[in-house]
Amino acid sequence: MNNTSDINKLTKEQKQILKDLLGNDEAKVLASVKQLEHNGNSVFIKPLFDVYFQTESSKIKNKIIELISNLKDNTASSEIERIILDYRMHPDLKNLITAFWESSIHFTDMRPFCDLFSTADDVMAIELFSVIEQNNIYKNYEFNDRCIELIFSKDNNYSEFKLKLANELKNFFI
Repeated sequence: MNNTSDINKLTKEQKQILKDLLGNDEAKVLASVKQLEHNGNSVFIKPLFDVYFQTESSKIKNKIIELISNLKDNTASSEIERIILDYRMHPDLKNLITAFWESSIHFTDMRPFCDLFSTADDVMAIELFSVIEQNNIYKNYEFNDRCIELIFSKDNNYSEFKLKLANELKNFFI
């Protein structure tokens, strides 16, 4: 959780969901993720990501991916933008990027996605490209120059395919 005031804002039911989400009982974790579909809010994003990246359970990972893929709440976008780079080195990040693309979340800060693009493999780069392209109309234009810098910060290591994607992305920020 971000801080104690966030916890205090949760209903009794949401506090129980959080407790179950962070517990060790796979059935309770799965049930809590299911409950978040109707009783969650952006406060649950960080704990949800923590569970996703810490669990070894494919059932839990898949349920979280399903939840993220179906998100319609745009208030989650700023929380995701804020914490996504914390998980940049995790091999399962690619699945979340795909889920962001499948969701209806409108991201405005493309910097985290551009930063991830600079170190992504070709497969993850195409997923990031898709997220950036899909959210191009929502982006905060004041970050355009920084996004271009981030995309090309490691371009000397790009495959030919990724370099083509990078040049296409640059067009979104010009």
